[in-house]
Amino acid sequence: MATFQTYQNYANHGRTFNTYFLTSLSVLASILVGMFLYNIKALDTNNAGWILTILIAVPVLVFIANWNNYSLRTAYYKTWRDILQGRVDRKKLLREFARTYHIKTWRKKVEHIEADGRWNFKANTPYIRSLTEERDSWISLLYQECIDRIADIDKQIITAKSNNDSDNRDLYLATRVADEAEDMLNNAKSAAETYFQRQKVAMKRTAKKDSEQNVLNSQHSIHTLQVERKNVIDDFCQSATRIIDSYNGRHEKYAESAVKILNKINNLHYEIQPIPESSLVNFRKDLTNGNV
Repeated sequence: MATFQTYQNYANHGRTFNTYFLTSLSVLASILVGMFLYNIKALDTNNAGWILTILIAVPVLVFIANWNNYSLRTAYYKTWRDILQGRVDRKKLLREFARTYHIKTWRKKVEHIEADGRWNFKANTPYIRSLTEERDSWISLLYQECIDRIADIDKQIITAKSNNDSDNRDLYLATRVADEAEDMLNNAKSAAETYFQRQKVAMKRTAKKDSEQNVLNSQHSIHTLQVERKNVIDDFCQSATRIIDSYNGRHEKYAESAVKILNKINNLHYEIQPIPESSLVNFRKDLTNGNV
């Protein structure tokens, strides 16, 4: 599942509406079935228990099955609105067709007109523009949430790189000090001095190893943050694509309803303009190239 709150809000709306709608229908159906069985006196002491158990269990199972389904679903009322608006716009397009060819009704077959470019229609309807604006609004909210996260990660990367530079300087100094201690050990003149220098070398080597580990840790932090940045961008692109695909699906239902009759007359090729391309490609490019 996506981690963006904007996507969760978008997905949960359809999931919540559909779950409660189907659960309400199942509750109503169970009540009606129970009343029907009661009225026809089909309930008795022998079967009332398990029949009532089934009637109660059905809404519960419907709720659980739908609530645990995290696939992106469009709320039913939006699907109904798409189909209804398609039928409303179909009437407008039919009237426009009749006006175009100066005929009283679109049902009249148009004779003696060559099948040229005039038969290829691409309608740009207000409803498609409203769907486009709605989709772009969600994508913009998602993008804003993404760049806020990216900005926070970039600040952490800058801090991690600064720490890594400091760790490298410390390692450079620790290496020089350890090398100097090695030289002093090699130049020791007495057993006491040799013992003392060995203790000192051991301490300097430990300090060098600690510095080396600090460098590795800070490098690992930078890499982890860079991977996290990439994952955020990937997550944004995947979430945006799911939203775009859901609107494309709504467009298909709307367009199918709008041109259902038109393309059956006179071999027409009537199409509804597709939803314009979103800014996802540009958003991805800006995020990947660090232009935000």
